[in-house]
Amino acid sequence: MRTSETVKNSVNLDEAMVAGKVFTGTGYIKAKQKKRYWHYTIFQHFESIIMSGEIKLATAGVLPGVKPAVWFSTNHDWEPTVIKALKDFKTGKTTSYSTKNELFYCDMWNDLLDDGALHSFIPIRLEIDPNVVNLRTWNNYNKKSGESREMLKALAKTGKKMGANPKQWFVSYEEVPIENISRFERWNGNEWVELVPADQIKNGLWN
Repeated sequence: MRTSETVKNSVNLDEAMVAGKVFTGTGYIKAKQKKRYWHYTIFQHFESIIMSGEIKLATAGVLPGVKPAVWFSTNHDWEPTVIKALKDFKTGKTTSYSTKNELFYCDMWNDLLDDGALHSFIPIRLEIDPNVVNLRTWNNYNKKSGESREMLKALAKTGKKMGANPKQWFVSYEEVPIENISRFERWNGNEWVELVPADQIKNGLWN
C-alpha cells in the first residue's frame, strides 16, 4: 500500500533528477547516464557516409594483417582522439584541430560558403543501436585485431594523453549501413542538436 509519505518521496525522486544527481529519499547519489554509442566525425565525412550509404571501415594507415574497423565511443561529449589537420593554402601552415569547438570555429571556408551553410569541419556524431550493430570492446580489439602489442600500447597511451578513455572505445569489423544509424547530430557551438531526422536520411531526402 502506498502511503502519503511514499508518494511524497516518489515525487521528490522525480523532481530531483537534475544536475546529474538523484534524490533517494535519504540523500543524493550520482545519476547513471545511459550508455550510448557514437561515431564522431566531421561534416565532410558525414556527406561521404550519406553518399555511400554506410560508415566504411577505417583503412588509412592500417597495416596488412590488421582488421580495419569502424570506431565508436561512449563518451557523451566528444571523442578526444578525433583530430583533423588543415593546410592553409595562403600561408602553407598546417593546423591541427581536436576539440569540437576548435573544429566548429574553424573559419577557413567562410569566404566560400553561403550564410548558414555548414563547413567541412563541423563536428558530427552518429548514434547506433548496439542491438543491431555487432560492437566489440577495446579489449576484444586488443586480442582479435591483429595489431601489434606495441602499437596497441601506443594507441592507448596516446589516447589517454589526449583525454580519451580506451574503455569507452568500441569497434565494428563490418561497415555500418545508414539504416542502422538511429540519430544524426551536429555541434552548434553550445550543444549537440539534431542535424536531420533519421527517417528523412533513410528515405533519401537529405540534400
